Amino acid sequence: MENKATKLNRSADGMFLTSENPSPLMTKVMENIKRQMQAETERRDRIRAGIAPAGDWGTFSISDRH
Repeated sequence: MENKATKLNRSADGMFLTSENPSPLMTKVMENIKRQMQAETERRDRIRAGIAPAGDWGTFSISDRH
């Protein structure tokens, strides 16, 4: 019996597994995910370098007597 399962290929960057011919919508979604992850990485790098503020996390009271 012939195996009719779809062959999966790795994308060039190794991030996604795709069929041989992914739909244009899925291609667009994957590109958006890659852009978002790149932007997050750049933001973390700026925060670590002290260029951008990490954000205001507020004041936390860790005492059980408040």
